[in-house]
Amino acid sequence: LCPNVLHSTLGTFVESALLRGYFVATGSRPVPSQVVILQVDNRTKRYLGVRDNESIPRLALAQALERLALYRPKAVIFDATMQDPGPDPDVDERLAAALAKTPSVIGRRSTIRVEKRAGDGKPITTREVSNPLPLFARAAKYVFPIQLTLTANVAQRIALLGNPSVEKIPLLEPLRGLVDPSI
Repeated sequence: LCPNVLHSTLGTFVESALLRGYFVATGSRPVPSQVVILQVDNRTKRYLGVRDNESIPRLALAQALERLALYRPKAVIFDATMQDPGPDPDVDERLAAALAKTPSVIGRRSTIRVEKRAGDGKPITTREVSNPLPLFARAAKYVFPIQLTLTANVAQRIALLGNPSVEKIPLLEPLRGLVDPSI
């Protein structure tokens, strides 16, 4: 009974509340030395000559992965679904080859949009699923499911969905303690 409760919606809610409380109580802490986070932000985009509303070019991602592979990482986790073909099929092939050379993890996103409330007060929602291109899904070591809940286009909840293969992703469990669930 207890394992069933822990993996239920109630268990997920309780875990999220406890983690949120933990982060409030302990404050920030340094990332463990064996974990390197490469953040792609607006400074990265400016360096690459990419506008804020555009994606990082796949060629730049492929080149970065190729260089990173030389250091033999235990995992490379992208918070991207890579669901659409890029403008150059050769670059997509190069990115897929780079993904295959590393223990890479990409996402499969399910987005729930809360549009408005019905007359009875219940939310009216739409759902869209974004799967990675088969080329990238085959190349990545893992594809993990992410659920994104948006209300008025504001992220209200980002969650990993239950999938047994997620448990096998190296470093995902240790990183879980570093992720603030209120993001």
